[in-house]
Amino acid sequence: MCTPWYPTGYNRVGGSFVADWSALGRRLSPRVQVVHTEEWPGGTAENVDRWRADTDRVLAGAARRGGLDVTGRWGPVTRVPTVITSGWDVPQRAEAAVEAAGRLAPGLRSAPVIHGHVGYLGGLVGARTADPSARLVVTEHSTGLGDLLASVRGLELYDEVLCRAHRLTCVSSVVREQVVAALPQHAEKIVVLPNPVDFHPQWQRADTPQRLDRWVFGGGLIERKGVVRLVEAFGRFARDRPEAILTLYGSGPLETELRDRARAAGVADRVRLQGNVGHGEFLAALPDHDVLLAPSTRETFHLVVPEAVAAGLPVVVTRSGGPEEALAGVAERVGRFVDVNENPDEIVEAVRDLEAGRSTLDLPAARTELDARYGPDAVTRELAQLYGAAEAAAPVLIPAPTSLRPRPERVTLISASGWRRYAIESEEASAHEAGIPTSVVTSDAGVRELVPRATPVEPGAFLAAVRPASSRAIRKGMADQTASGIRRVGRALASLRESTRAAPTAASTAPTAPTAAAAGVATDDTNGGVYVLTHVSGSAWAAALLDARPGATVVVELDRVALGQPPVDGP
Repeated sequence: MCTPWYPTGYNRVGGSFVADWSALGRRLSPRVQVVHTEEWPGGTAENVDRWRADTDRVLAGAARRGGLDVTGRWGPVTRVPTVITSGWDVPQRAEAAVEAAGRLAPGLRSAPVIHGHVGYLGGLVGARTADPSARLVVTEHSTGLGDLLASVRGLELYDEVLCRAHRLTCVSSVVREQVVAALPQHAEKIVVLPNPVDFHPQWQRADTPQRLDRWVFGGGLIERKGVVRLVEAFGRFARDRPEAILTLYGSGPLETELRDRARAAGVADRVRLQGNVGHGEFLAALPDHDVLLAPSTRETFHLVVPEAVAAGLPVVVTRSGGPEEALAGVAERVGRFVDVNENPDEIVEAVRDLEAGRSTLDLPAARTELDARYGPDAVTRELAQLYGAAEAAAPVLIPAPTSLRPRPERVTLISASGWRRYAIESEEASAHEAGIPTSVVTSDAGVRELVPRATPVEPGAFLAAVRPASSRAIRKGMADQTASGIRRVGRALASLRESTRAAPTAASTAPTAPTAAAAGVATDDTNGGVYVLTHVSGSAWAAALLDARPGATVVVELDRVALGQPPVDGP
């Protein structure tokens, strides 16, 4: 599975639909590997160029020792940090993903089947890295597809993907028509295969709700999702409904505005923003609500809508493209559609009409019909044909995942800056939950505030603890005048020069050399210490560490299963 999105420790809902596809793949194959080309913002081109050599060296070393791999529920997950520069367009980001995956995920070259998610990202990675004999299946579900196909370079990349792919599956006919209109020469390869939906009874209401007081929303708090209109509608609905509550699952840039609007409407205490939660946690929470609201302006499928029906909830949905197709034939039995606009009153009227007409609903029958279309069994049958695999006669019992790494004895975060702060907070929180002592190497006061439970280590102290080992490497290399010895000298000297440049205040922060342990540096490379590189700006320090202690374990993410925690992509 090649994908630009996949659940992480800091965002367990991101790319959860790709995890659903991974679960289906596991029914058909004993081994599923996810390659997640995770974008790491690098800032300006000058910054990226300044960090590139150390970043490439550290990540290559981490890849060789499994430092990019974590345990997934359906198989190993390889995080491929893809450094992007400010101002890049989608084709440039796609090219960066291909380059990074080609270097850091060599297993792609031997996979007999590659399933790329989003044609111009995961699909392009598969098209350029797969063995010529491999079967490439690509799934398209991006709402930003139109913008890409409207650009010359974007259209060229998509044509390249389709020339190589066995099939391009679109989650709705709306998406298929968009691709066929742009690239009609590939029409025969382009088919419709919807996202899988779990209709398991464990996530179902026992009965149809009588009052629609408990509203629920799931998705990003962004303009396209219509969340401002939703909060405005709830404020009006709740005026004469003291029991009414709106719960929003998700995060995004509109969170502050939504809180302000709820406060202005006098319902701040009844609008509950839950942030991002795991997909399974969201599904388990659905039956505690009465109606799902999905007021998006544009959707390719909108998975949350049939998921709500699966949970026994009626829905109020905008005519935003995908939902009309997703609910075709059952719409009147499960909810109401409203137009895409900014009028909150239409949403209020739809909820009231739905409540008054609840006797006309037939959610159980609709659920059965949708299960036949989108349930795991139905989608797996089609997926087996696309993969050229034997169809699973019954759902496969997947054993509990076994950790790819041993449990670390201590964790050191290498965090030169607060970029990717979400990752810094998440890694520290997981280590703390597991009861593992944690340090953070940083000179940034903001980073220290993000992880107050971690022991702060000044870069100067960290590098001073590294330098004696680097000096030993230089002496050993000088005594060994072979080519490998000379290379060791060069690496050690380069590391010292770069570490000094990367931490110009080292002398003032560490007037005397601290002990290695005090600086968070393992004195024995077999003692289970793990170093987490949280952003490319700290790569010079990680490179100095590896020059001094080649056996040190540098990773980009802690393995949650090794910490005794659930895998991030689990149900």
